[in-house]
Amino acid sequence: MKNNSQHFVLLGIGSNIEPELNLELGLQALKQMDADLTISKYVKSKAVGFDGADFINAVIAIHTQLSVVDLKTKMKSIEQSIGIISNPSGCFNKKCDIDIISFNNWAGTYFHLTLPRKEVFYNAHVLGPLAQFLPDLILPSKTQSAKELWKDYPHKSRIEFL
Repeated sequence: MKNNSQHFVLLGIGSNIEPELNLELGLQALKQMDADLTISKYVKSKAVGFDGADFINAVIAIHTQLSVVDLKTKMKSIEQSIGIISNPSGCFNKKCDIDIISFNNWAGTYFHLTLPRKEVFYNAHVLGPLAQFLPDLILPSKTQSAKELWKDYPHKSRIEFL
């Protein structure tokens, strides 16, 4: 279901199984959504929460008419088409993982989705690319820009910009 307004959305995308291929498949699927899309630099990071291969991650900015519910459904559909297997813990090897980081300036829980996504503030593989990509962005519930949050972030060495 579409509406007439454009929503500004930040997505996180990552893969640790054939990442060059699977991230490209994810990006192509996102481009087919008729969304205006731009992407950050890629970063390489260790798996978080489990022992697995290194991930390649990026942050994507899109403008879309999809509602948050329809967008979340579309992201899961893209992941499944590439070959993700659902796992309640969320910590496992992934061909393509796409998460909604921010939707407009919403702050709170909407349809079982907490926005902005909390990991943006404590995972280098999200905050690093975001700070490089949209340095002046101030996410809801924060008073510092992405660049300022990254400047104060203690674990910058957890990622490598590619």
